[in-house]
Amino acid sequence: MSNMNGQRYVDFIHTDTGEIEFRFDLYEVLPTYQKLLIKPAFFENVIENRKLVDLSVDCSIFIPSPIDDNILRYIEYQEWYGQRPDKIKHINYIVESCTSNEKNKFLEKLHHYTELPPVESIYPIKQNRNYFIKSIARKVWSKLPAKVKSFIKKFM
Repeated sequence: MSNMNGQRYVDFIHTDTGEIEFRFDLYEVLPTYQKLLIKPAFFENVIENRKLVDLSVDCSIFIPSPIDDNILRYIEYQEWYGQRPDKIKHINYIVESCTSNEKNKFLEKLHHYTELPPVESIYPIKQNRNYFIKSIARKVWSKLPAKVKSFIKKFM
């Protein structure tokens, strides 16, 4: 088990290969993401809809419902795919595990609890709002014949 800023990982590691067979991500609070905004109510909803799974006669755990699990997988994919192409496994899992009815519920719930951040938060724009217009005007001006420029300057 490892702990990073309110997030704990519980890893089940294969004894022969040393590779992670299964990982539980445990959160104290809903993490913030850059590429997808998540409504705080989603975290509460995941807890409310959790499913109890019996691992053995004397051991049970709560896990997210299948739809919530798929939403969490989608969020993970969306946030990290640019740096970790192996995250495509989450999309593959969603496609393979959902029936068409579950896909509709998944999309409805995903759209209800998430939204895309404003473009400016991912790709900051220049502070001067007229920057784009001025750059176009300069390009147009540079292409005008000298006679047209001198005529326009009379009115400036």
